[in-house]
Amino acid sequence: MKKEKLLSELEEIKNSIINKSFNLDQTENSLLKIEESLNEAQKFDAPDKSNILKSLLITFNLTNLSDITLILNLSSDILNIIEYAGDEILLNEFKLLTESDNQFFKNMDSIKIRNNNYRLFHESQNFNDRPCIIISMTESGLFKPDKFHVLCNIVFDIIKYIQTSDETIFRDLFEQTIIDMDNYTNENKIIDSELFLFKFDKIDDSFHTMELGILLEISESIKEQLKTIFNDRASIFRFSLSEYIVIPEKDYILSYTISDLNNPIEINFKYKGVVLLHRCTKISSENQSIYNIFENIYTSKKDNKK
Repeated sequence: MKKEKLLSELEEIKNSIINKSFNLDQTENSLLKIEESLNEAQKFDAPDKSNILKSLLITFNLTNLSDITLILNLSSDILNIIEYAGDEILLNEFKLLTESDNQFFKNMDSIKIRNNNYRLFHESQNFNDRPCIIISMTESGLFKPDKFHVLCNIVFDIIKYIQTSDETIFRDLFEQTIIDMDNYTNENKIIDSELFLFKFDKIDDSFHTMELGILLEISESIKEQLKTIFNDRASIFRFSLSEYIVIPEKDYILSYTISDLNNPIEINFKYKGVVLLHRCTKISSENQSIYNIFENIYTSKKDNKK
């Protein structure tokens, strides 16, 4: 499906939803066809480090009916656009508004632009005393604020990994994980598998004073033990030193239940005799994009903290 036709169809669907003039079954079928086209395109155009943020924003806009989403930072009272995806007209209007007040959006939850009313959502987080701001605008009443919050968490974590790590080996870790997972799921046509998130809560506390080489050795030890658990029929992705995502091969049936995977008697991880306490969460990836998978991972992490 060509880009122009895809955008035209999405615009029609969005307008029909806003005007409440849509047929549910017909709209669902149209969205499924568009999703198939996007998934097919991704096989030949996998995201790289230069456009990973834009890929996240594009997917977010499509799945949450957002008209535009922007990532900005504020430095010396100058508002810079790091990345954006969405309506070019809204982008230009946004730039004009920031010329007179670069934080006009701070106390707003809606805005009128060219006689159209948009709901406005924004979150910010400081990095090295510089605010990073994410803004999304939508005409749709079906926009879900909780999905926007998850997007912000993902983007902030990407920026945190890039900016706060002094070690080159970790600088692109988060981005590379997304790229590798996307490539793996596309190349192996994994669309209805289950993912497993393994979290080792005590690693950062117990080993934070150790040198980099030992931390990497612990990490590789965990990956090897995970491969054994899944009989070398899964790919292991390091989300961080304490978090690992396991994606089994297509049609692979795991012999362990989720209770087994969380039972230290059944499954335990060790490094040179030291037990590494862990917990495991199962996450469905059925017919989901890489963004949706990460959204589920973040939702799972938030639920586990409660």
